[in-house]
Amino acid sequence: MVVKMRKEVKPVIVIEQKGKDFTFTMKTPVCTKVHSFSLGQESEMESLDGRKFKCTIREEKGKLITETAKFTSVREIQGEDMVETVTSGSVTFISRSRRV
Repeated sequence: MVVKMRKEVKPVIVIEQKGKDFTFTMKTPVCTKVHSFSLGQESEMESLDGRKFKCTIREEKGKLITETAKFTSVREIQGEDMVETVTSGSVTFISRSRRV
């Protein structure tokens, strides 16, 4: 269900940075999620379906890398797109977002 929703919904994502502190806001017709974190420090996040998890986010060569016990997410800017690659075990999901 989450994968189907993720394919059909076009979220608006706003990433704000102040030094090592970030605020990541995802707005959809269903909900708005706001996550704040500092690079290199463990943070608690909440998935779109409401599950909470802990992760550490680091920056490496211009990429934001999120690691949890269950998945790894890599976000990077490629031209006018933000590309997110999520890997869990042998499964990989790639999402492209266009800058507006």
